[in-house]
Amino acid sequence: MKIWLDDERSAPKGWIRSYSVADTIAQIRAGAAATLRTGEEGWHVLRWLEEEVFHYDLELPVIYIHTSNPVARQRMESILKSIQRIQEQKSS
Repeated sequence: MKIWLDDERSAPKGWIRSYSVADTIAQIRAGAAATLRTGEEGWHVLRWLEEEVFHYDLELPVIYIHTSNPVARQRMESILKSIQRIQEQKSS
C-alpha cells in the first residue's frame, strides 16, 4: 500500500491518504505500508521509525519526502540518514 501523509494536499491517484501521524504509524505497525510519502508533519513518523529501528527489526517502507519547507526537509533527511546508520550498524 502506498500511504500519502499530508493534512493539506490531496493524495495522488493510487495513494491512500493518511490525515494524521497516529493513523500512519498504525498502518506501518500493521505492515500495510510499502511506500510512504510525507509532508512536513512526517518528521514525527520518522522519529518513531528511528526508535523502532533502533530497538527492533522493523521492515521499513520506502520513504519519500514531499515537503516544500526547507527546514522540515532537512530535519527529515537527517532522521532518514540516522535510520540508515542504525540499520548498517545492526547488519554489521
